[in-house]
Amino acid sequence: MEGTQENQLRLLALCQRMGDLWTGDDITELNAHIPARDKQADEYLLYGKLFSKPNANFQAFWETMKKAWKVDEVRCEVIQQGFFAFSFKSAVDQRRILQTSPWSFSSNLLVLQEGDPTVPEHCYEFNHCSFWVHLMGLPRAALVEECIRMIAGKMGEVEEVRIDARTNGSRKIGKAKVRLNLLHPLKTGTIIHVGDRNWWIDFKYERLPHFCYSCGYIGHYANYCPTIPYENSGLPQDKPGRYGSWLKAEVKNSSPCWDTFYGEIDLTLTEDEMVPETPVIPSNEESNRKSSSEGGQALVIYNPATQLISEVSVMDEYAAQKRGKRIQQSSEQPKGRSMQEIRVVKSGSKQQPPKKLKRFAPYEKRVSLTTLDDMDQLLDTPIQIWEGESAGALVASPNKPPRKP
Repeated sequence: MEGTQENQLRLLALCQRMGDLWTGDDITELNAHIPARDKQADEYLLYGKLFSKPNANFQAFWETMKKAWKVDEVRCEVIQQGFFAFSFKSAVDQRRILQTSPWSFSSNLLVLQEGDPTVPEHCYEFNHCSFWVHLMGLPRAALVEECIRMIAGKMGEVEEVRIDARTNGSRKIGKAKVRLNLLHPLKTGTIIHVGDRNWWIDFKYERLPHFCYSCGYIGHYANYCPTIPYENSGLPQDKPGRYGSWLKAEVKNSSPCWDTFYGEIDLTLTEDEMVPETPVIPSNEESNRKSSSEGGQALVIYNPATQLISEVSVMDEYAAQKRGKRIQQSSEQPKGRSMQEIRVVKSGSKQQPPKKLKRFAPYEKRVSLTTLDDMDQLLDTPIQIWEGESAGALVASPNKPPRKP
């Protein structure tokens, strides 16, 4: 509901809009004709509206709310779908239910407003609701009403402040009842400055209804978020989001911001920062053109002793291995161009994984088969035959006569 100043501004705008279509005589004064008995009866009235889903089952809703409120003498009137008027017989019940809000039906927030008999029903707004918010992590020196009110004032209008003891009785926490704007996302925490250092404070909300883990707005889930698509929220990949169940006072887990601020910090350099980037070695254009025309490849070799690089053709390397020679490392390469591995780079293309060359063993015995191209050589081959106890025959090559054993 709005105040007197806003009402006067609306009247001024209406006068400018209508011009001479109306005069002061068109205003009707009714205060003197409203019965005092009806005023007193309307003092026990509450208006309520379901914030996100108005199309709820009325019978189920009403039976649930009467059990939750623990009151029998109450009457509910449906003004429109999801918008209700609750009439109480006692002002005590009315104030108790309003002060113990927020209330929810099936995780759907029920926003309540105290009824005023002089205000039309359609002029109530339901974009604000009061929540008790716990301020977790306050130092003992800041556990005073004035400090708690200043911190909670960052969220909205502060209605009440309390300093409650925990279950063990020795530790205390500060909490405040704050009137939140439901059209704004929830605040997860804040930073305070005490002494010469900064500290992070977690916010935890009592009786928080369902809210979005992606955008932080009350009234919908992350699956149906109109701002951040569910696929882009990181929740399907189990990534930590900006919001979570740790915003509820009933959950003991701390927020990711708490863990980041008070967790362990690695002050050392990471491995990526310590290892320099591998330099890109420009290849010789002429050798690339030659090797590409021959269909060969270029071999880049790193010498760890001298930290120098040499580049030769793979065909030259293989030829040198056949001769039993080693590749001489070039000393003309400038220092600073180093590599941590041997790479085979195809000329005129991107880098590819190195090919494993066959190791050359000059001292190993090699057996080769001689092919006979001329079949007439078999006819001219000398053959020696002998008889006796050790009969046999010897066949030798055309260039070498046989010898009897």
